[in-house]
Amino acid sequence: MPDLSIIIPTLNEAKNLPALLDDLSGQQDIHLEILIADGGSDDGTVQIAESRGLTVIASDSGRGRQMNRAAGRAHADYLLFLHADSHIQDRRMLHEALKHLRIEDGDQHLTAGHFPIFFMRSSRRHEVTYRYMEGKSRLNRRHCQNGDQGLMLHRDFFKKLGGYDESLPFFEDFRIADFIHNQGRWVTLPGRLLTSARRFEREGLLARYLLMGLIVMAEQSDIPEFVRQAPGIYDDHDEAGHLLLTPYFRCFASIARERGWRGTWQALMNIGHLSRLHWWQTFFYFDVLFQLQSRPILRFYDRRVFPLFANRLGDGFSAVFAWVVGMWVFRPYFRLREHFALKALK
Repeated sequence: MPDLSIIIPTLNEAKNLPALLDDLSGQQDIHLEILIADGGSDDGTVQIAESRGLTVIASDSGRGRQMNRAAGRAHADYLLFLHADSHIQDRRMLHEALKHLRIEDGDQHLTAGHFPIFFMRSSRRHEVTYRYMEGKSRLNRRHCQNGDQGLMLHRDFFKKLGGYDESLPFFEDFRIADFIHNQGRWVTLPGRLLTSARRFEREGLLARYLLMGLIVMAEQSDIPEFVRQAPGIYDDHDEAGHLLLTPYFRCFASIARERGWRGTWQALMNIGHLSRLHWWQTFFYFDVLFQLQSRPILRFYDRRVFPLFANRLGDGFSAVFAWVVGMWVFRPYFRLREHFALKALK
């Protein structure tokens, strides 16, 4: 019996998969089962996996669906879900991570683990912002976990959570992370996963980060229209250039017109509540900026600032602030930026 079953969802990952498989084959003091959950690759991904003697589970595309199918074929008590573009440097990392999770998990099996991440970059631009995102990946706060960090948990806990949500072709990682917060707890595993920053570098760090925030905001604030109506939100942007945010701001404005004042205000209050719960990120950013390892600014927020605004008044203020910043600061900024970018291309 393997100690750990690793499930890797793939869809045309022939460029990335071999490096990860090389990293996994070098892991020491642990017996791994590797399952490739393929969603219909036509670039040689399946052939690469089969040439190494790995099990390939084919299904319709959609990462949640693919990973659920593979999890049903896993033999180990503990599962680890990894993205195909991840890298592992420490040869004993999975041994130490599983040992740590077993201790934290005990007999209850209500604990899930995630790794901190480190971005592999081609330049040193946006140094503080990358350090901020890496620092967030070490935290166990809500909405700080995503698929890039891996997910390790007992198979019984995975079944209790109902597996991954298969209703959308993406966002399955955020949803199961919320379920884990609601039904159990997160722990940070020892070691770190390396992941590529190419998408941020290609599309623009601020634009990509903001779009991710808009998607989370719509999901958590009961605005399902955004995910359905936003142009190209399901598209694979792997080969795209700079990400254009103006169409997404237009989409929010259109939803506001359709909902009317009453519906828009209710949505704004939901957004205000969510954004208020995330004010801590601004304080944490300054801890990262000044490289304060003990996070005194974040601790000050938790003790002094958060209790003052933990009410409907704080939600209302945060709602108005979010609307003003989004529609009157970010929207015109990106519209002007994209105008000049398109003009330069012509």
